[in-house]
Amino acid sequence: ITVADKVNVIDFMDDHDLSPALAARRLTQHLRTELMRSNIQNNEKSVMDPLSHEIKELIITTLNLEGMTPDEIETEAPLFGDGLGLDSIDALELGLAFKKQYGVTLSAESQEMREHFYSVETLARFISVQRG
Repeated sequence: ITVADKVNVIDFMDDHDLSPALAARRLTQHLRTELMRSNIQNNEKSVMDPLSHEIKELIITTLNLEGMTPDEIETEAPLFGDGLGLDSIDALELGLAFKKQYGVTLSAESQEMREHFYSVETLARFISVQRG
């Protein structure tokens, strides 16, 4: 919820109770819940952003993508196919680099590992979980 969001107290009133005080309490609870959810998401992003940037740098260095910057790699975009356009050889090279850098084993053999290899975002999440 941002300052620009408009909230109508009537949305928090039900058909049976038209008490503005009860509606205000429901609104307050709703805002607290949204604020907590926002804080959790922001904390997750603050942990993932440096790791995502580091992964992007590792991809560029490992694959010798000269002239490319981490900002040019979209965090949510696919690494293979239509996204960054990597292939199976690139996957092998990256798998070795991730094992060396983070101590995690990534293999394209299993469907689960392919899902972790989907994007920088999924890689960051996987590495973060593996690190504990």
